[in-house]
Amino acid sequence: MTCRLLIMTVMLSICAGALVQAEETIPDPNLQQVIRAILEKKQIKKDAIDPADLKSIFFLDARGKGIKSLAGLQHCTNLAEVKLSDNEISDLSPLAELKNIQSLYLSRNQVSD
Repeated sequence: MTCRLLIMTVMLSICAGALVQAEETIPDPNLQQVIRAILEKKQIKKDAIDPADLKSIFFLDARGKGIKSLAGLQHCTNLAEVKLSDNEISDLSPLAELKNIQSLYLSRNQVSD
């Protein structure tokens, strides 16, 4: 009985740790959902979003998803086309170092200087 309880506790801790890591990499739940869908199409199915996996994303279409924060997108270093219209984004700093972006759509957001 004690062994089962110990095993269950360890398993729950591992699962909770993976969830926390995903939330830390991409904190915005709506952006996280879009990123997970893209990674799943690439056959990358993990509990935690690994920043290294984000390098495999070249196109991001997240129009009208209720996204408030782009935190974590700085890991998507190969992004070429980014569609983020119709969200609630105000801070673009996570995109500042992304040198491969060729097209960026940000209409109907709350971007300020």
